Amino acid sequence: MTESGQDPIDAVGLSALLNRASRLFGELDRPDLSGTIQAAIKRLHRPDTVVAVVGEFKQGKSSLVNALLGSTLSPVDDDVATSSVAWFRYRPEANVRVHLRRDGQRRHEDVDVSQVVDYLTESGNPGNTRGVELVEFGLPNPVLERGISVLDTPGTDGIDGAVGRSVLGYLPAAHGLIFVTDASSELNAVELEFLTQAVDLCPNVIVALSKVDLYPQWRRIRDLNAGHLAPIGDIVIAPVSSVLRSAALSRSDPVLNDESGLPELMALLRARVIEHAGEQSVARAQSDLQQAAGLVMESLQIQRNSLVDTDNAQRSIEELHTSRQKLEEVRKAGSRWSTMLSDGITDLNQQVDERLRVAFRRLLEQADETLGSQDPADVWDVYARDVRLAVADLGAEISDIVHDRTGALAEEVTDRLGEEVGINLGLDPDRSLNTEETGLELPESKYNPFAAVLTGLRGGSSGIILLGMIGRLAGLALATPVSVGVGVLFGAKQVMDERKRLLEKRRQEARAAARRYLSQAQTDLSAGVREQIRDVQRGLRDGVSERLNGLNETYTATIRDIEGGLRQAEEERRAVLPRLDGHIAELQEMLRLSGTVSG
Repeated sequence: MTESGQDPIDAVGLSALLNRASRLFGELDRPDLSGTIQAAIKRLHRPDTVVAVVGEFKQGKSSLVNALLGSTLSPVDDDVATSSVAWFRYRPEANVRVHLRRDGQRRHEDVDVSQVVDYLTESGNPGNTRGVELVEFGLPNPVLERGISVLDTPGTDGIDGAVGRSVLGYLPAAHGLIFVTDASSELNAVELEFLTQAVDLCPNVIVALSKVDLYPQWRRIRDLNAGHLAPIGDIVIAPVSSVLRSAALSRSDPVLNDESGLPELMALLRARVIEHAGEQSVARAQSDLQQAAGLVMESLQIQRNSLVDTDNAQRSIEELHTSRQKLEEVRKAGSRWSTMLSDGITDLNQQVDERLRVAFRRLLEQADETLGSQDPADVWDVYARDVRLAVADLGAEISDIVHDRTGALAEEVTDRLGEEVGINLGLDPDRSLNTEETGLELPESKYNPFAAVLTGLRGGSSGIILLGMIGRLAGLALATPVSVGVGVLFGAKQVMDERKRLLEKRRQEARAAARRYLSQAQTDLSAGVREQIRDVQRGLRDGVSERLNGLNETYTATIRDIEGGLRQAEEERRAVLPRLDGHIAELQEMLRLSGTVSG
């Protein structure tokens, strides 16, 4: 219940209010506010709830995405997915857009759906040589039309690897998470660790127990998993079969569809994810309505008072001019909120740069220590894995810093503007962060025992020839066994020297490869973060500008209407009052129903 004693407004009731407001703003010649309300209506009807689907390789993740959407869209084969993400969104007309980064620059290409495998699979895009960051599917799909968008994240051979760590970076931008694990065995320690971290980033988690049609013991696995998940948080399990779902759709068989478990999964998504995202859309739409209706109602009340009391009308006009002049100062680039935003972004960039410098300097020192004291041929695989994980963890850490600081900065700017112009902007910075992983290749100078033997033989034969020449020149008659023995010593020394030389060469090449990787990783991560911070700054600035423009338009329209009313005869002015009273009453009712005015 609200303070007025009425039930909180729901999405249906709010939608009706928004439509009333849009029509009223149109009548009052406020297309700017009418456009704001229309955008709120669209978000309310289709909130674009982001659901991330995550799972290890061959757990049925992409098959589940296809089953969920009722169409074969995500590539399903034995290829390991690249480090890119497939994003399925609603669009009235189908299209596929590939987002790439090449030579440090981002661009996109529109491709045919038949070309998707050339970008999303290892066979079509080995080592992600195309530089794919995201493949965006725009589809006229009935499931997506309900306001869901699905992120099909990269499958991995180990969710604790670098790709698994990077997947965690997508979760803050998601409203919900579907974690896919098959019914062949219970959740392992690595999966449970991942879910423990995921719950902190995205609380609405559903575990999809896939392939239940293949494993009769799936109920026992479900119960075991439930016991494992209980200490982690409020995580539910949905047994599913993508095969049964596909068969049900092809046969239009509702019984088989129920057996597939997909209806239950959709019900869980609605209850735990979509409705929650809908609540956020309702709250934002309420804020937009309250902001716009409040501005217009205040304007109409000033106009009405001026028509009733013409002696005070000029004073009202002067006050509005003063407010508009003050607003013009606020809108200037050097205003306090603008300076606060600029300084905050600068401080954030410096904080991130310093953290990256310190972290990568430490990683370089570790590379020199590890690869300079051991044989890279023995430790390279472990080192390469560890350094990838370290970079992935650093990316997640930087993501958290950016998320927290930009959120705090939005609140600071909102508070400052509230002090200056008396409005609450409700700014919401974009919280996505894209990072990419560069390749780390093993140098070719591995130790080759056969090559060392050949080198030793060459050294040994050279020693024998040299000793023979010295003996003849000195007139010495060296016995053949002695010559051979000394030659062997020469050969052994040559082998040892060659081994040392090759070891040092491997160390130098390994350190150089590590430095190249870390340098590129630092460059890419820094560029990605700076781009994201610029997007946040642009979003905050545009949000402020939009609201300030609306306030300025309100002042201008109010002055115009008052001055127009003063030019009218008294009878004409009084004839306008009932219309103004009707609009004011309607706006008061809207505000009351939306919960801002007590009855």
